Parts: sequence; C-alpha cells; structure tokens
Amino acid sequence: MTLFRWITLCIILSGVVIFIGGLWHPVDARSRELVTAAKEFKVDLLAAISEAHRIDVVEHSWYYEFLDEKGELVENPPYVEYKRTELTPDQRTHFQAAFRRMPENPKTIFSLCIFEPHHTIELLGKDGSKSVIQVCFKCGDTEWDGRSVIPPEGFQDIFRSFITPLGFQANREWKEIAKDKAQQAVPLNDP
Repeated sequence: MTLFRWITLCIILSGVVIFIGGLWHPVDARSRELVTAAKEFKVDLLAAISEAHRIDVVEHSWYYEFLDEKGELVENPPYVEYKRTELTPDQRTHFQAAFRRMPENPKTIFSLCIFEPHHTIELLGKDGSKSVIQVCFKCGDTEWDGRSVIPPEGFQDIFRSFITPLGFQANREWKEIAKDKAQQAVPLNDP
C-alpha cells in the first residue's frame, strides 16, 4: 500500500470513529438527576392539583421592587396583589390536563439572574394546608414551598399559556406597578 492510501484509510477510519462517537452520548449522573427531578415535579404537581380543595393563581409584587429614597431595599416591604383568580372546576380540569400533556424532559438552561417571582400558584387543602409554587418568568426559575425545583422544560410555557387568557401578564414593569400601588396604599401627605 502506498503512503497516500494509508493516509486516506486513516482519515476515513477517523471519520467513522468520530461519527459513531457523536451518536453515543453517555448519560452522566447530573443528567439522570435532572430527568428524575423533572419527572418527580410533574407527578407531584398533578397529585397536588388533584388533591387541592382550591387553586388560586396570584400576580403580585416582590420585595426587590420597594426601595427607599437612598435606593436601598425597604426593611419591611409591602406585599401587593395585582390580580388573584380562583380556578373554577372547568379551569382546574384544563389546568391539570395541560400539565398532564407536558413532556417530562428536564429544564437544562439555568439563569444567573436574581429570582423575582411575580406569579404564584396556591394549592389549598381542605385541612387548611397551603402549598405554594412561585414562578419567575424573568429568569425562568421556579420554587415550590421555598425550595428550588427542576420542573420539566415546558412548565413555564404551559403556565404562561394558561394564565394569559385569565388576564395575567408574564412580563410587566414590576417596579413601576409596585411604586404606583404603594403610593395608592399610603397617601404621600399623611403625617
């Protein structure tokens, strides 16, 4: 064999090895954790919706929006609700059906921005218990009862699609709205 044929054969074999290697993706431990977390989130969410006596969707302020005259965070900021809707039985059925159809593939893109949720799902039990899912559309993160969770990738898109026809907005000028609502709640000329 000539040198040219050896080089050609090596190039072809290298290409085949690279191609086959590209088809094989080992699943590492972190990927398995994300897949498991997303599946658990979906199962837990569907169970929580089924077991809830009442489900409310709330659009509200977040404490980062209230600054004093120096531009620093207010020590005890108010909590202002902009909109609250209790889901009707028909809406609950659609809500659950939307999440039942949600693919279980995990969220894989994570933001480094600050978690500032303006939307909350409140799942209220007959016994007075309350489970709270907070959603930040700005950074794409979700917390459930104060702990960070890994929902399926489509969770926030499905939630956004569900709440928009109810009159909620995923993105607004939150600081301006909070400022206006705070001024309405406390008259500026009060002693």
